Amino acid sequence: METVLDVALVIAMVAVVAVLAVGVVGLARGDRDPRVAQRLMRARVATQAVALVLVAAVLALRWTGTH
Repeated sequence: METVLDVALVIAMVAVVAVLAVGVVGLARGDRDPRVAQRLMRARVATQAVALVLVAAVLALRWTGTH
């Protein structure tokens, strides 16, 4: 179970970095479509939320497994 959560956490973190990179590249290029920027921001927040939940789950499993 921990291995599955570890892999899911890595995937979630890569997704956060990918969405953030797309947003930064769009900003650097001067793409000014506010709808796209808003979608990217929402996607980043959602992927960060998933990553935080997975971090909490991994930490909870490891903490309860050692006590």
